[in-house]
Amino acid sequence: MDHSAPSLVDLFCGVGGISLGFAQAGFRVLGGNDFDQHALEAFALNHPDAVTWPGNLEELKPETLLHDLELAPGELDVLAGGPPCQGFSRNRARRHLGGRFVDDPRNYLFKEFLRFVEYVRPRLVLIENVPEILIKHDGLFGREIIESLLEVGYETRTAVLNSIDFGVPQKRRRAFFLAGRGSPPSLPVPTHG
Repeated sequence: MDHSAPSLVDLFCGVGGISLGFAQAGFRVLGGNDFDQHALEAFALNHPDAVTWPGNLEELKPETLLHDLELAPGELDVLAGGPPCQGFSRNRARRHLGGRFVDDPRNYLFKEFLRFVEYVRPRLVLIENVPEILIKHDGLFGREIIESLLEVGYETRTAVLNSIDFGVPQKRRRAFFLAGRGSPPSLPVPTHG
């Protein structure tokens, strides 16, 4: 592992798809957390040098994460994650009655992610979710994410990007929140049409 490469931790990591993209871009994947044991086992196979923390993120302490990685606050380059999207997704019709938002406790797990941002103080933050997170409940969730990041010193850019615009043979629209202490980097420009 190249210890001079920028570092990444992936929360709500699943099998490690976000981490794989970062690894392909030259990042060191230091660790991942997920409550799904089978997904976390696949993450570990995909990222054999990474530390894994099984279980609900609510039960993991950011102090434990930094201790296990031998990092201090502010030393991690990127904290990434895709909090659960089921409560926001259009594909879950039973969660939306007559077009109206229906509450789901998983909708609020982004707050657990933000708890880690505040303590870990990564240089950059990436949150990925379905586009509906930006509009559900009159935009409450998107606004809260942006305002919470701003309160702890992060400027945020948001966009809905489609994987097909970047050469992936699949239509997959996702909302991205890219935040940095000071100014975040620019969001990517589509490469395919």
